[in-house]
Amino acid sequence: MEKRKMRREFRDHGIDNCIKQRLSSESGMTLTEMLAAVLILAMTAVSIGGGVVAVKDAYRKTQEKSEARQVLAMTAELLTDELSGALDEQDSGTDGWEFQSGQNNVWLHLESDPELGICRVYEGADSKVPLLSSAAMGNLFYTDFDSYIYSDGCFTVKDLAVYYKTEDGSKEDRVAAASLEKLTVRAVNLEDNEE
Repeated sequence: MEKRKMRREFRDHGIDNCIKQRLSSESGMTLTEMLAAVLILAMTAVSIGGGVVAVKDAYRKTQEKSEARQVLAMTAELLTDELSGALDEQDSGTDGWEFQSGQNNVWLHLESDPELGICRVYEGADSKVPLLSSAAMGNLFYTDFDSYIYSDGCFTVKDLAVYYKTEDGSKEDRVAAASLEKLTVRAVNLEDNEE
């Protein structure tokens, strides 16, 4: 019995000493050290978060450039199809060159609209028919050109470009997302008509 009592006292004394040592120990973290650790963790989280945002933004821009190039390629292909099949052409003055479509024998000219992009405008019609729908351009872009002419059996479209749509539809300070300085299309049906 005596031994048990001694063991209990020794154990209790040992536990008390252990608790006292832990409470009086200076091996824990001080408030300053804790704040420094939290600050380092916060700075690390901010830098990682900033890196993720930068990578995400760069990916979005790269994807939009790729989409703009694709819209430009589709526009060039549609213009090539339309102009290469022209049956006849004439300079209509203010509207630019008119041509007779090889697809439906109707006279039309091309016009650029900041909302719709490059459109077909049929003779005698009040409406414009876009080459590409807004959905095909991701509701983000519109297509434009400076001018187009016919000479020596070819139509030449100058400054064909894809631009980001703006809220107000203004053309000031715009930068092309994708562009083609000149698109030359041989009018196959008009080659025989050359004098």
